[in-house]
Amino acid sequence: MKQNAMFKFMRLSGTTSVLPVIIVFVITCCTGCNQSEIKSIEVRVKQLEEANEFYQKKIERLDAIQEIQNLMGRYIWMHEVQKDPEFIDTMFAKNNPDVSWEVAHMGLYRGREAVKEILDKHGPRGGTIAPGTLFIHTLTTPVIEIAEDGQTAKGVWKSPGAETSTDPKTGKLMGMWAWTKYACDFIKEDGQWKILHYHVYRIFMTPADMNYTDEYESKVLGKAIAGAFSGGAQASSNKQPTTYDNPFTTTYVPELVPAPPVPYKTFSETYSYGKPAENTGAK
Repeated sequence: MKQNAMFKFMRLSGTTSVLPVIIVFVITCCTGCNQSEIKSIEVRVKQLEEANEFYQKKIERLDAIQEIQNLMGRYIWMHEVQKDPEFIDTMFAKNNPDVSWEVAHMGLYRGREAVKEILDKHGPRGGTIAPGTLFIHTLTTPVIEIAEDGQTAKGVWKSPGAETSTDPKTGKLMGMWAWTKYACDFIKEDGQWKILHYHVYRIFMTPADMNYTDEYESKVLGKAIAGAFSGGAQASSNKQPTTYDNPFTTTYVPELVPAPPVPYKTFSETYSYGKPAENTGAK
């Protein structure tokens, strides 16, 4: 008898959502609802369905944020053991020709062929990690926004880190502090989040026993790195000019680059971390 009344309510209310109907039906213990009672229950069911839709979207956004955090975390963990050549297949977008990689002043690489080339160059030489190698890049202060349409996302991080480098003068290993900022655009492909634009901005790099205001990176190390990526084995026709680089110097003035993402509906309505001229703030 009660089951028939429940189906009668579903028919009169025009709803096909069984769960909220059952909930309301049980709570109200309706044994012979009149039209006024049915109308009241119908309003409540609509409220429950709207709340359900709201929280479902919220859960999906929270899931997306966690998946993106894990994606970037895996990048950092795998980069530490120089697994970068694998990233083109495991972490970067496969179906978008605008996929890009840009780190500090090493140049911009756009398109899967170009990104693959630069990632391959970050693998261990000869296939074996050299003794004394160390890459620690932490991810802190995250700001992540998922597009309202659920198809893209944006995120920024600060990254205090440490690396092993080689002293250009002595050839000996030296410990370095390496601080950077990360800004990435993400896209959902086949239900999985992938990196669309990967951009790392340097803040400073300096020997662990040196004050960063001594500008070691710009005066010594920066020139050595730039040279290593400008010619010889590192030369590339896929390399485009660096789009933005503003490391610390004693004349440094902070800029809001990259700008933390703000809520947006779809990617065409926001700025891109792959096009730095746009990323100083939301449109």
